[in-house]
Amino acid sequence: MKEPLTIALDFDGVLHEHSRGFTGLVPEEPPVRGAQDFVRDLLDDGFKVVIFSHRAATKAGKDGIVEWLIEHGFPEMDVSDKKPASEVYVDDRSLRFEGDFDDAYAFIVDKKRRTPWNRKGGKNGKPSTR
Repeated sequence: MKEPLTIALDFDGVLHEHSRGFTGLVPEEPPVRGAQDFVRDLLDDGFKVVIFSHRAATKAGKDGIVEWLIEHGFPEMDVSDKKPASEVYVDDRSLRFEGDFDDAYAFIVDKKRRTPWNRKGGKNGKPSTR
């Protein structure tokens, strides 16, 4: 049997809104709209989903993430402080490199372009269709 492809999801700013920054080991903010359905759809389609976050570097931080996931009705998933080997990474602070270093450099030095969606104003940035 073929091993399922892994999809790695960042916790803060992807599953958890994180618009107010760190609010404790168990975050106070809600999930990003559509996050639970997105995760369920990935799992139903046969992907392995792994949550990664620097907060998981300690047992208390990892337990806080797991508690928050349960509290908000997410299915059980692996949680790690390291980005696992993955088919796709979903992260609010990343750049997809398309072979153009000039564009990558412009993204890095332009604070407006690299500001995460949840810090650009509005409750959820662009509304999710999920």
